[in-house]
Amino acid sequence: MENDSLGQYLKEIGRIPLLSAEQEIELAQRIKTGDAKAKQQMIQANLRLVVAIAKKYQNRGVPLLDLIQEGSFGLSTAAEKYDLAQGCRFSTYAYWWIRQSMTRAVQLQSRTIRLPSQIYERYNRLQKTQRTLMKQTGRMPTNSELAEAMDLSIEQFRNMLQHLQTPASLDMEVGDKRREKNRLMDLIKGDDNPAEVLELASTKESIRAMLGILSERQQHIISQRFGLDDGEAKSFQAISEQLEITRERTRQIYHQAMKRLTQMYNAA
Repeated sequence: MENDSLGQYLKEIGRIPLLSAEQEIELAQRIKTGDAKAKQQMIQANLRLVVAIAKKYQNRGVPLLDLIQEGSFGLSTAAEKYDLAQGCRFSTYAYWWIRQSMTRAVQLQSRTIRLPSQIYERYNRLQKTQRTLMKQTGRMPTNSELAEAMDLSIEQFRNMLQHLQTPASLDMEVGDKRREKNRLMDLIKGDDNPAEVLELASTKESIRAMLGILSERQQHIISQRFGLDDGEAKSFQAISEQLEITRERTRQIYHQAMKRLTQMYNAA
């Protein structure tokens, strides 16, 4: 039954056209005025992104449908908080909220972090309700439908989601097998060494998505500095020679880029 529901859902979202940059701007502006239809359109046009990220979190103890639902919550939050002044496409900004929601789901399921029992109860109740509505309607339920089914007001439902989601970005461990893992909170709470935000990022895909908020020159310097293209980290001198600018100017651009990346993490 779950495979049938998933197949039907994927077929439905596959018919939804993607948004151009201009359409995103228009919808974002309307969302800021409280336009619910604009928010729904922004969410629906980005559901493919949720599915793509959910597939990367498979086989971690949470069913794919549950991951998609969790990611949809994160996508909804991103639509509410998205600010055009951040200078990035909506998908780049939403990526972090979607990923945060899925990380929380995996952590709750595996119980790798300590949380009060009532949070687990809320999470389990939410997942059961989501699965029930999915079977009844053949599609992913909206927040309003879930709230009604759980006898909650939409405000109570949103507060519950916030309670479930908030710790993820602070408690999630980032790193790889060659480095000691660190809590994300420990990486972003200060500006002493913002480079660790990138050095300890969990996947290269995460880094690529994050760089989307930077200018082309900033992206090039970060990529070269961390060896994202060929695995070989370059010195400021080598990068400055590539760009035909001074070493000091290269360093300045690098620090500007790292500051912006760190601010993006803090904003999320």
